[in-house]
Amino acid sequence: MVYTRYLRQTPWLPLYHDANSIQFVDTATYPNVQIGDYAIQRHFDNYDLFGDGSVLQDISNTSNTNPAAKVLERDRNDYKFKLAGLFYGEYKIIDGLRFRATLGGDYQNTFRNRWQGVRSNRNGASAASYFESNENRIHTLSEGYFTYDKAFGEHTFNVVLGASAEKWEWQGDSALGSGYTSDLVQTLSAATVLNEITSYKYEEGFSSFFARVNYSYEDKYLASLSFRRDGSSIFGVDNKYGNFPSASVGWVVSQEDFLSESELLSSLKLRASFGVTGNKDIDTGSNLTDLYPSISLLGTDNYNSQAAFVALNIANPELQWERLIEFNPGIDFGFFNNKITGSVDYYTRTSDQLLLFNPVASSTGFSAALENLGEVRNSGIELEVTSRNVSTEDFRWGTTLIASHNKNELLDFADSNGQIQNVDSKRAAEWINLVGNPISSYYGWVVDRDIPLEFINDPYHPAGGQAQDVYVKDLNGDGLIDDDDKTILGNPYPDLVWSITNNFRYKDFDLSFMFQGSHGAEIRNMGDQYLFNHFNSGQDFNTATTPDQGFIKEKIFTDAIIQDASYIALRNLTIGYNLPEDIANRFGASSFRLYATGQNLLYFTASDYTGFNPESINDTSATTYGYQRAGSPIFSTISLGLNLQF
Repeated sequence: MVYTRYLRQTPWLPLYHDANSIQFVDTATYPNVQIGDYAIQRHFDNYDLFGDGSVLQDISNTSNTNPAAKVLERDRNDYKFKLAGLFYGEYKIIDGLRFRATLGGDYQNTFRNRWQGVRSNRNGASAASYFESNENRIHTLSEGYFTYDKAFGEHTFNVVLGASAEKWEWQGDSALGSGYTSDLVQTLSAATVLNEITSYKYEEGFSSFFARVNYSYEDKYLASLSFRRDGSSIFGVDNKYGNFPSASVGWVVSQEDFLSESELLSSLKLRASFGVTGNKDIDTGSNLTDLYPSISLLGTDNYNSQAAFVALNIANPELQWERLIEFNPGIDFGFFNNKITGSVDYYTRTSDQLLLFNPVASSTGFSAALENLGEVRNSGIELEVTSRNVSTEDFRWGTTLIASHNKNELLDFADSNGQIQNVDSKRAAEWINLVGNPISSYYGWVVDRDIPLEFINDPYHPAGGQAQDVYVKDLNGDGLIDDDDKTILGNPYPDLVWSITNNFRYKDFDLSFMFQGSHGAEIRNMGDQYLFNHFNSGQDFNTATTPDQGFIKEKIFTDAIIQDASYIALRNLTIGYNLPEDIANRFGASSFRLYATGQNLLYFTASDYTGFNPESINDTSATTYGYQRAGSPIFSTISLGLNLQF
């Protein structure tokens, strides 16, 4: 594997206020920055504003303006205020039996505005706009549970029984104004047209009943049983609640007589667990049809209009909890008086009743509907080893290695097995969900060769065709290129993820660094195609000079844009110095530490990767996962600080 170096981050407080400028990132539109923020074609000599203040035209006919205009002529800000509180009380009923009650909540206000100036777009004043929104969110939590602890000789029990309830309430409004002729007044009242005014109010509730029993005999034989019944208002009337049991057992083998005197093996524990958990990560109201006010034209008499409502989604009252069923046997070990400790785990995690958007017939008026569909299994091995390499009075050195290997497999997809999906019609690269393969596998044609240079008129457009088109392979040998020649091109899941951390301490100095890597994943890098070719109109090659023109396809449909997403990063490097205690005492502190920390100071990507950040994924949908279109680069940061303890 050849690697290339590549350049490349919310604390919770009871009360805080912040104002963040997000000049490059508009999360309402893209999960990362727009590609025009970073990319300029090589043949553009001037990529700034023209001398008269007008804007250089967009790149390759895309919707992105040039980087200078995006920075200078746009303003995007978020302002947040949050207040949180938590109260609890505990009462001892009898020896070993206690009751604890908790009441908490938080309030958050978010104000957001977006200004797109008169010169921010090649369309000038017609594209100038101002948007603002205001949202209030209230979250409340109440919980009560009993705890009972009891010991009978070598037998110990811990029992928990309780219930909890949570509620979220959202209320907000937003407005969009356009037609600004000046940048001087950036308010809604200065807009020529108010394009859209919206308001909303909705809530979500969650409740849970839970019980747990822990048992131990001689601290050597361990067992635990638990049960949860969780309910959520976002599911259908008959499916709001789900039952989620779990169990685990453990055996501390090193406490047995036959190992108690071992000088090699200082600790050994065998354990296994099985459990079911639930997932409700869908939008509130997915079990209902959302309606939006609209005006309908009836008849032809003076354009008779009638107020009406249109559906925004397909309701599914049968929605229920997605389940994760996990089996996890493992070993914890220690050698040489625990100078080397670690664990090895094998796991299988099977997700069923997946909450997925499944394509539906166009006659419904929608492209997809949310439903419970399919079953996916992730299985693999996880390893963690920590060693105390050197331990003296003045010098200490320790190392921790973590590694994991995972295999993803689609086990069931009902009638949708073999389904082909794409992100949208404009970026029509394809994914396939086929039982026996990883979910969200890349799908398309295999490149045979590039277009010969003699068919290219200039550095940017081939004769009669488009830049960067390629010949593809006739995989089934029938002399035609069609969908039967498509195949699975890869998948977005890594084979190996690892990290290694070293900690050093010499007297009052300390040093630590961590390298982290991922190998085997592939990414569908659509950035170049988005810039240079994909939105240009298609043309035919001259059949006299290119008789096999049917074999020519855009790279976006082929393995040419499937790239190795492997990387190695120096995630963290920290150097610190603890001042002598007498100096710290002068500041009224018990300890005084100075430190410098760097993040991502080194970053290496696979040699065939041409993007900004192999960790950036634009679409996190389970069935079309793994593509990127630009994205935020990995940033290297250095910070200096001090820690005082009083």
